[in-house]
Amino acid sequence: LISIGREVFSNSGLREIIFPKTLQSIGWGAFYGCRELRKVTLSAEINKIDRGAFLNCTKLRKIFIQTDSQEIYEHIKSLFDLSLQD
Repeated sequence: LISIGREVFSNSGLREIIFPKTLQSIGWGAFYGCRELRKVTLSAEINKIDRGAFLNCTKLRKIFIQTDSQEIYEHIKSLFDLSLQD
């Protein structure tokens, strides 16, 4: 699995996602409206998360990033902050 396209899992009942190390990108709205999603684990290999990928995931509270890179952390943190706003 290298990428997840637009709206592939939108409005699904997923509660937790652990992405494989091979995943490099997540498309717009891929998990849009996954209201039961609570936890996401990302590997250091991910290099693109489109805005809105996790929009309206109202219960999403835990995001784990498996990297020591401050640059990756800040990039992903800013995307989630935008996506979690009401």
